[in-house]
Amino acid sequence: MLLKSLTRGFNKTWTCKRVTLPFYLVQLTLGLSVCIPLLVAVQRFAGGTLMGKQLARGLDLDILASFIHYNRAGLLMWGVLVGVVWVIHKLLVLFLSGGAIALFTRGERYESGEFFHNAARYCGAFMRLALWALPVLVVLIGVQFLVGGFKALIIGGDAPESIRYWVVGIRVGMGLLGLLLAGMVFDYARVHAVWHNETRTRKSIWQGFLFAARNFPAAFGLTVILGIAGLLALWLYKLLAGWLDSPGIALILILFLVQQAYQVLRSFMKLALWAGEVQLYQLVQSKPDNVAQGAGRQV
Repeated sequence: MLLKSLTRGFNKTWTCKRVTLPFYLVQLTLGLSVCIPLLVAVQRFAGGTLMGKQLARGLDLDILASFIHYNRAGLLMWGVLVGVVWVIHKLLVLFLSGGAIALFTRGERYESGEFFHNAARYCGAFMRLALWALPVLVVLIGVQFLVGGFKALIIGGDAPESIRYWVVGIRVGMGLLGLLLAGMVFDYARVHAVWHNETRTRKSIWQGFLFAARNFPAAFGLTVILGIAGLLALWLYKLLAGWLDSPGIALILILFLVQQAYQVLRSFMKLALWAGEVQLYQLVQSKPDNVAQGAGRQV
């Protein structure tokens, strides 16, 4: 079931590959809105100087320290801008996810009008789902703090350094696991809402939790496989960026194109995950026992 969902998800995303364009454009536009003010500040600080030539060859920590010292107020405002842009990005991706999940659920070809119609249609429900998902996220991430409590209860405050090291590692791992699990619940809650045209978001978040729990091996495996694929893509991008690290105009242009290709690939991987989750949900719902239960409820 896992491999079938994975292959069907990739095939569906590739068939509707134009759906990656709205997600890529959102990332590009918001990324430029953050990068351009910083580049302007760097240009004003070091443009046309020896420091500028040094920065063209790579990051210099002394120059970075000087830049931070003389641009504290500007960097503070830039940090606020980054926070605002991050929130806007999450909201726009949440909006677009309604169109993408509806597209994968109904098996249609990508049409921009229908895509944005569905995005607007499910926007309110997905916003409410996000609010319901916040307590789930807090609980699943907060489980990591129980490790510190057990350590204090069993060993006390004078634990060896090696024990503290392992406790920190376990807590970080549990925090990341909690983040993945909360994302799974939220994703399947959205799939449930679209699949059943469900308007009661409390029911959708509960059904998303039940689906993720009952089909944990396949659901978690799908998330992990595509997560590893994303990390491999990031590693490949960093490798290529290291090779192309040069002040030459041609190499800078090539590096920019590589960066944009990576952003497109990121959008594709996100959509492939959603498509795979929709396919997994469909496979589970098409089981004879689930079909019979659905027919019984309709009667």
